[in-house]
Amino acid sequence: MTSFITFFLLASVVWSAAIGWMTPIIVFMASTIIMFLILMGSKLVDPFGLDKVDIPMECFCATIEAQLQAVDQRSKSVIAMCEDKPRSGIGRRRESNPTFHIPKL
Repeated sequence: MTSFITFFLLASVVWSAAIGWMTPIIVFMASTIIMFLILMGSKLVDPFGLDKVDIPMECFCATIEAQLQAVDQRSKSVIAMCEDKPRSGIGRRRESNPTFHIPKL
């Protein structure tokens, strides 16, 4: 952090001859942008912690677990339905009712 402050103090002296009265404005804008990037980088250095800006891994894992359990439960119910029905005509194609609407073209 000290090196950036030193850089911008020295830069303002060097740039003052070429830029003139706009030197404080340009140095302020450049230093603000660089300090913002440094601050943002230090906040995001550990994305898997418990801070406000961290990724909510517990919620993601709970959602994935619930979806996997739903898939497992549905596959077990489909297997149970298939085992209960008597098979008539092994080569025949069975029509299944989709759970969502697919428009026929």
